[in-house]
Amino acid sequence: MQSHGWKNLLVSIWFISSIGNFCYVAIDTVWAVDLEQYSCQNELKSISEDSKNSQNSVQICQINKLELTKYKWQHFNVSELVLIEQALQIQPSVKSNILVQEDTPNSQLQFESPQLEVQREDFLESPSIPTEKLNQTQNTRNERLDRLRQRLRETREATENESNQFPELGLRVRPQPLPLELPPVPELPSVPELPQPVLKPTGNLQARLGFYQTSNIFSSNIDLIDDGLIFSGLRLASVYIPVGSQTYINGLIDGNFIRYINQSTFNYNQVRFDVSLYHQLSPRLYGAIGWSNQQFFYARNSDRFQAGDRFLDENSLRLFLFRRDVLTPALTLNSFYEFKANFSNPDSRSRIINSGLIAFNYNLQQSLQVGFNYQLNLLQFTQQARNDYYHRLFGQVSYKISNSSSLNLQSGWTFGSSTDSNINFDGWFLSINYNLLLFEF
Repeated sequence: MQSHGWKNLLVSIWFISSIGNFCYVAIDTVWAVDLEQYSCQNELKSISEDSKNSQNSVQICQINKLELTKYKWQHFNVSELVLIEQALQIQPSVKSNILVQEDTPNSQLQFESPQLEVQREDFLESPSIPTEKLNQTQNTRNERLDRLRQRLRETREATENESNQFPELGLRVRPQPLPLELPPVPELPSVPELPQPVLKPTGNLQARLGFYQTSNIFSSNIDLIDDGLIFSGLRLASVYIPVGSQTYINGLIDGNFIRYINQSTFNYNQVRFDVSLYHQLSPRLYGAIGWSNQQFFYARNSDRFQAGDRFLDENSLRLFLFRRDVLTPALTLNSFYEFKANFSNPDSRSRIINSGLIAFNYNLQQSLQVGFNYQLNLLQFTQQARNDYYHRLFGQVSYKISNSSSLNLQSGWTFGSSTDSNINFDGWFLSINYNLLLFEF
């Protein structure tokens, strides 16, 4: 009985001490799990703070967290093995066997990365140790060691999942968007060579050759002389230079040699200067004012004058209006009126002239034009008692030979009268003019 009593006493002491040690191990295990969760959170928070706004650091935390967890668990496992040794009073030989088994790939203590299939709520609270297991005193040390190992695996799995989530840290690994495929850059068209700027001409030089034939060369009522004139000359003219939105200016210098066919004694030369200012009053109406000066010189010597003597110097101020009406695509009507005041030397030639012209022009071809014209001239002399008027009715043909040359033909009748009985305007006439553009500048 005494031995039986001693056995009962020893069993009771061992049982009580085992319960205490086991509870001590359970408390330490829960504390270790909480400590591990806290350290993992701090580490991930540190990673988050250090890698804020850095996509690569977030990816490293998510992709390499298995390695980080394995590293943390290796240190944590050493502590747990110490606790297990203290709780189960494992002998040094048993401890060595367990440490050796950790390095064995097939060992149960080889803590590989768990599958991340649990939610954070599944391991935030430490599950209590089933009480029925505490009552199973028949379990051997190996069975209790297996339960502790299972508990450590579950705790490790819970901690592993928590380190992978931590939703309060806002860490989420988002797949990197695939780079957008940019459309191919179109080839830039080759820049064509810009043409050299073409300067518009400001003037030109023209040559003129003409012939004039009439049945009354001197407009005389006493002696009608049928004769002709040959004239040639040069004209230096400017283009119509704009000086406003609808205003243009034009000037010219004209020099001519006039030669009689039969009355060569009266040959003469002419020089004329002209400046005119044009203004467009409407799309079809132009107005202009101008000044001109013309001088006449004898070309041959005679008993009464010498070659080079000037016999007339005349300044003119003029105002004229010109209107063009397009009646059909080929037919146009041109209307012209001119008022001119001539101041002459000798002053016996000073006069006021009113002229009007109506011309119908028809384009047979782009380069060929025919026309019919009527002209009226009224002359009033200011230094003598003389008034003249005459009419001119004629037709014309204009042909553009090229861009620089043209030919003009006119023929018709002139008729009128004068207060001077020695003046007679009646007669026919023929005029041929050839114009050539020599060059522009």
